[in-house]
Amino acid sequence: MIGLSFILPNMPSDYLYKVFSGVKMSHYKWNIVEDEVLYSDMNGAEDSLFKSDVVDATQFSLCVSRKDYYLVFLDMKAFPLNCEIKDIQTYDEYLNSSCEIVFLCADSCFVDIYSKNKTVLQKIYDNCVSNDFEVNIITKENDTRTKMSVL
Repeated sequence: MIGLSFILPNMPSDYLYKVFSGVKMSHYKWNIVEDEVLYSDMNGAEDSLFKSDVVDATQFSLCVSRKDYYLVFLDMKAFPLNCEIKDIQTYDEYLNSSCEIVFLCADSCFVDIYSKNKTVLQKIYDNCVSNDFEVNIITKENDTRTKMSVL
């Protein structure tokens, strides 16, 4: 198992929180490569969930725990706190980098997650099952992704 593929319901929710619940988010800094994740502020105006390209663990936890944001597309990668963030375009670049988690969402509902940590993948798998997401296991044999991006 190198990753997971699943389908989210196409509606606003706190899906990132549901997916990453129980994962030690404090171990990572998050590189928000490309995103359109929107939520309504207190005045009802739409705003971007992530305010910068690199989000620390505290800010990431605050962002993903908000209620009812709309995930249009998202390419984000998690790096250990003490490691340099590098551009990752291919699976080989991912394998040869310090990047530990790749989260890719396209068209509001199609998600692929890759993780080098099998415990993290198992936790995310369990979260998907408990939230009734249709989840499939990605292996080296069935992986059809050629780029580690959503655009």
